[in-house]
Amino acid sequence: RIAADLPQVRLLSFLRHPVDRSFSQYLYIARSGLTTAPFEAAIQERPEIVENSRYAKHLAPYLELFPREQLKIRRFEDLEASSEAFARQVLDDLSLPWTEGLTYEERVRGAAAARSPALSRLMKVGAHGARALGLANLVGRIKRGPVQKLLYREYRSEERPRLSPETRARLTDQFRPDVEALEAQLGWDLTAWKQI
Repeated sequence: RIAADLPQVRLLSFLRHPVDRSFSQYLYIARSGLTTAPFEAAIQERPEIVENSRYAKHLAPYLELFPREQLKIRRFEDLEASSEAFARQVLDDLSLPWTEGLTYEERVRGAAAARSPALSRLMKVGAHGARALGLANLVGRIKRGPVQKLLYREYRSEERPRLSPETRARLTDQFRPDVEALEAQLGWDLTAWKQI
């Protein structure tokens, strides 16, 4: 439908190491109160955590329907290396000018624990409802405000969920065929994503 209605659209996709992306999604859903299970159990309960990281599979329809120059694909590693250079690339992809002197806040929102999973889940549902009513700006203001400290707390180092080396190795092996297909699709060398 996108190809039919917007044939000249410019599409952007940002890819992160599939194991890291899966674990990050797990931390997000745990923070949102959608699971209290450890990572290994959560990926069994919610297969989409892993499935969403199968980039070759999900990009294939877009690569078939759109000319490659309309689909800009960037790596998360580039964002980590230089957020300004990454922002410049994205603006260039969209044919938008860079504004010299543009300031932005270098901010990383670390993983946090829900003080109450049930309350976090309720807030998540409320936020979806508010967005559906056109109140996305209100949701954004609330997310940046003091409510965050009431709902979430930083993990103490000993309780922060960790990805075990065994699980990382198993998932890396599991993702390898998709990563190899992605290399073929994009002409990229993703050796680092295939190594344990």
